[in-house]
Amino acid sequence: MNKLSSIFIFTFVWLLWLVVHDACNQKKQDDVYIYRNHSDSAKYIGGEACKECHADKYKSFTETGMGQSFGDATQEKSVGEFHSFKPVYDASNQMYYVAKFENKQLFILEYRLDNTDTVYKRQEKIDYVIGSGHHTNSHLFQVNGYLYQAPLTFYTQAKKWDLPPGFENGNNSRFSRIIGYECMSCHNSLPEYENGSENKFTKIPKGISCERCHGPGSIHVEEKKNGIIVNTQNDIDYTIVNPKKLPWDRQVDVCQRCHLQGNAVLHEGKDWNSFRPGMKLNEYIDVYAPEYDGGNQFIMASHAQRLQQSACFIKSNQTTKNNLTCINCHNPHVSVKKTGTAIFNNACIKCHQTDICKESKKVRDKLNDNCVQCHMPKSGTGDIPHVTVHDHYIRKPNKKVEDKTAEIVFRGLRCINNPTSSNHSRATAWLNAFEQFGNHKHTLDSAGLYIDKLTKDQQLPFKVRQLFLLNKYSDIYLLKIDVSSIKDAWSAYRVGEASSVMQDYIQAKKYYNKAVSLAPKNLEFREKLASTYIINIKYTEALKELNMLISIQPKLAMAWSNKGYILKTQNKFDEAMKCFEQALALEPDYIKALENYIDLCHMQNKNKDMQKAISRLLKLQPNHPIKSLLSTLK
Repeated sequence: MNKLSSIFIFTFVWLLWLVVHDACNQKKQDDVYIYRNHSDSAKYIGGEACKECHADKYKSFTETGMGQSFGDATQEKSVGEFHSFKPVYDASNQMYYVAKFENKQLFILEYRLDNTDTVYKRQEKIDYVIGSGHHTNSHLFQVNGYLYQAPLTFYTQAKKWDLPPGFENGNNSRFSRIIGYECMSCHNSLPEYENGSENKFTKIPKGISCERCHGPGSIHVEEKKNGIIVNTQNDIDYTIVNPKKLPWDRQVDVCQRCHLQGNAVLHEGKDWNSFRPGMKLNEYIDVYAPEYDGGNQFIMASHAQRLQQSACFIKSNQTTKNNLTCINCHNPHVSVKKTGTAIFNNACIKCHQTDICKESKKVRDKLNDNCVQCHMPKSGTGDIPHVTVHDHYIRKPNKKVEDKTAEIVFRGLRCINNPTSSNHSRATAWLNAFEQFGNHKHTLDSAGLYIDKLTKDQQLPFKVRQLFLLNKYSDIYLLKIDVSSIKDAWSAYRVGEASSVMQDYIQAKKYYNKAVSLAPKNLEFREKLASTYIINIKYTEALKELNMLISIQPKLAMAWSNKGYILKTQNKFDEAMKCFEQALALEPDYIKALENYIDLCHMQNKNKDMQKAISRLLKLQPNHPIKSLLSTLK
């Protein structure tokens, strides 16, 4: 080999090494390496598997708000006060609510009074308490895996029972608010969800666990059991994510997966479990927050958003040194109640060693030099009543008295974690906003701006949803959408609803059938399909559907009422009466059930029962045509 060849080979090898080295470094910078527990082969195995090697951290974590976020409805788990308190009264539906333990089981009782007489009551056994108890305990119950929220919450700081957030001001959904996977994915660890439903779970863990922040642990545990140990003092163990060793933005993403509350929009093809710690959140979920003019309103779990508005956060993360993230102040393995003021103050002092607090010594002594008290003041939130939290927007105290009479005006939506979110994502966010933040038409107009930017094929489900929210059923009907072209269950359902409003019940049945085929465990879709069978006088098919519904969820008032109607038409009066009574035991103000009950009472000359039902119906609808029947009975 001559000298020139040797130089050429050396140069080639050197250049190849540079390319590989540069590629590895680039991979490290951009992807934080590919953590091995990001692969599909990595499985979630539960926090108990961590306990053997990390007993101290496991024990202290179970005492944190996250560790206590969800549990069985036991006396030990509940922080509610069950003695010497008044029942909660909801004037909008004239219902009272009481929580009580009987034989170590928690129940919530709903009842209605007429003067001092109890004219209605319903009691549900509570299966789970959601919330650590630092701020609230809310209450969930399940029926054959279908999960619902009960209409009563205990607010710890105020030591007060009241309606849950979102149930106030005439919005009390009683025992019918479904708890879907989006909610459970943050308030609990990794429940197993049945596809094709909204709220059916096959497995419900108890509390947030280690793997929510560290990712699935199967590969990590397997290697440790096989004696493969990494010296984490010097190296990174890529079988499991240690958030502390992530770049600052990925650290924040771990926390803001749940502490960035708002209007969350999944990317196409992703679900609520697609994101894993160490990944980029904005490749899986876009989170939009409402912005307001007037006041300083924020929502409860918006810690990450508020922190990122702080000058401390912005300045520290403009360099690669002294980055400020959540874990500068919070040790996720230790309860906030046990952390202590000194820990939080030291986090401030690290950067503000030369800063001199301008507050008077008297005030500083009174607050024990607690930085948080002044710079992260406690405040109420825009979404949860009776609760105060530290606002994580770190700032200098504002001595100016806030004008509490100033009108708070919704200004728009901002995608907090992804400024380059897609038109698809933004259109979805604005449609969600219409449903979540109030029925303001301008939110649908804003959605339309982004819908128009989508391709024709992409536009259809958005157009259907937009028109549906505007109650423009005839416009949906006139689209004449081929049922075979519909790819998602909700679009099929909405077109079915529009066809039903337009009294084309044959077409409605086709669309409802499509919705059920795409989401067979969605109870609402099946209820509507059964109703359409009835309208089309397909009683055999309707009864089959209704009996199936009642067998898997026996607390559906509509299903009982519709079954009673069919039995009434078949002259099976005793069976029909039991169905109507069951429907009204679940929903005493259900108009259709009342009408059918009254009709059956009239057919059987049960005038006393009929008069009571007519009186109730006229309280709900004073001008109902049934009024004329009441006058003939007097």
